[in-house]
Amino acid sequence: LAVVAHATSTRSPALWAMGAAIENRFPTTAAGRIVGTLNALALELDGWRRRPADFRRALIWATLNWVIDAAALWIILAAFGQRLGPSSVLVAFALANLAAMIPLTPGGLGVVELTITATLVGLGASAGPTAIGVAVYRLFNYWMPIPISALTYFATRSLTRDRALGRDTAPPIQVGHRPHG
Repeated sequence: LAVVAHATSTRSPALWAMGAAIENRFPTTAAGRIVGTLNALALELDGWRRRPADFRRALIWATLNWVIDAAALWIILAAFGQRLGPSSVLVAFALANLAAMIPLTPGGLGVVELTITATLVGLGASAGPTAIGVAVYRLFNYWMPIPISALTYFATRSLTRDRALGRDTAPPIQVGHRPHG
């Protein structure tokens, strides 16, 4: 990843040629998609180079997101009786996230669960409780955000539509008005 980031930021002609070759080799890849992605990534990397504070902030938040996610897995596994060392959970978590990058299923569905469970069982965890713990973890990690996001989307859309139509959803503010009581 670091090599690709460096080649992208330096705009290595070899990387662009490789992207074009992949597009030509695989007809299911939309023409210009890989090269366009490389161009967008190069612009983003240029922006981060000019604004190192933004890069550091993004790196900190991304790292924090991963650490909290791995900690949630560790806590859920502990709730199911699997007292594993943090390093075992981090190894399984990292392998699962790497495996999920291969676009076999949406969001690594099935791949993440299998990879985490197999890795932890290989490191000495009990298969049954680990599988249940991983399933519960994925329920919260993958499935719960979907309905919450849908509710948020429709609520935001409704509020935006009401405002666009001139209907204010909040009661008017009355300055200097005191309720009787």
